[in-house]
Amino acid sequence: MTSKHLTQILIGFFIVALAVPAMRIWLMPTAGLNAHFLGTNFGGGIAGFVIPGVIPMIVWAFWRFRAQDAWTVIVMWGFFGLAMNAIIIGDALMGADVQRSDNKSLGKQRDELAGGMIRVCIDHQQNSGFTEQIIKAYCDCTSYELAKAVSTDELKTFTSNQPAPRSLKEKADEVAKTCGAQIGK
Repeated sequence: MTSKHLTQILIGFFIVALAVPAMRIWLMPTAGLNAHFLGTNFGGGIAGFVIPGVIPMIVWAFWRFRAQDAWTVIVMWGFFGLAMNAIIIGDALMGADVQRSDNKSLGKQRDELAGGMIRVCIDHQQNSGFTEQIIKAYCDCTSYELAKAVSTDELKTFTSNQPAPRSLKEKADEVAKTCGAQIGK
């Protein structure tokens, strides 16, 4: 195996290693393209290129880096790389499916929560002395903003008829102040 062949194979491995995080990013579009997410995924891709080569390089070192053994080392590297990246892709596929189904059900729960909160809010504000238009605007604002602000755990707690956690009460107070200031209430 010539050094030209070895270079071409290693470049191919590197391209495949960077294709894995690109696939993860494509499978998880809701994660957002921030520096942490990109760095974690592309760093993992580079690790998927380097880590599988460690053991074959150690083996090749014991064989004193003989050129006739390079093919065996490359095959081991490729095998370990495929195995590692198959695990990473499988994890991404399963994680993306779980995330998508969770987001759909959570989105529905948030909409239901906001709709229920609007009705309760309007009922509680009827005797407040404000016009129906102001009450509706205030209740829409607080309900949808609070539904967006709650975490998944708070949402699950809230929909299971358990007492509201302190963090949810604090968020509700903050949202009420913000919406009240926006509407002039």
